[in-house]
Amino acid sequence: IQSICVRISPYPETFQNASSMCKAEGSSLMSIKSQLIQDALLQKIGDYQAQYNYFGNATSFWIGAEFLENWGIWKWTYDDESLHRFSHWWNNQEGFGCNGTCSKEHGLTLSTTKNGTWEAQGDRLLELPYICQFQCAEGYEWFLEPQRCLKVFPNDQFSAKTLPEAMYNCSKDNARLASIRNCDQLEALRLGLIQMLRPNNAIYYLGAFANIKDLSKIRRNVDQTNIDSLGYPVNLTLPNDLAFCQAG
Repeated sequence: IQSICVRISPYPETFQNASSMCKAEGSSLMSIKSQLIQDALLQKIGDYQAQYNYFGNATSFWIGAEFLENWGIWKWTYDDESLHRFSHWWNNQEGFGCNGTCSKEHGLTLSTTKNGTWEAQGDRLLELPYICQFQCAEGYEWFLEPQRCLKVFPNDQFSAKTLPEAMYNCSKDNARLASIRNCDQLEALRLGLIQMLRPNNAIYYLGAFANIKDLSKIRRNVDQTNIDSLGYPVNLTLPNDLAFCQAG
């Protein structure tokens, strides 16, 4: 969504646990600062709920704002900015859900049954699904594993590249083909692509290279013939038909 990478978790957590889960991934609970982000986020939630049974029918999600009693304002936990730039409270009523008085015990939720409007929730121990945000460069998306911002190029006849072309395209962003060092990372990346509604039958170049013959040209001091795009050893075996991945 614009330059913000979003992870929508269908698994309920308390407000504090949801915040901690996001921080453990190098992110924070979602801050919503424009109508464009608001609309795109609501659309993404609807797409996920229609696509994946495990998303269920959740109607409220923790997002990243809390109330500062000393100042009497709501602020985003991501950057401590107040909600003055943009807000989407139910009925345009700031603090809706506080029953007259907001406090530090309140957290902010987004309600899908009320057109994505916001509502204060007085019980931060209530377990709800939640939304994390990651700040990536434009065109990049956050992947939980391997915990990096990655750019996924379209897989079609108009954009298909040879390996040298793919490597060159990455270099123009001062980047490299995504390094994959073991089978678990490869599987997590595959599942991440499916979650982002990428085609199941798509084929992508990755930064794992097998059977390197001239080890003197490798930048790092390794004695393996399988390396990633950063020059580190790759702990997997790629069979000739590339039909599966197994630990090396």
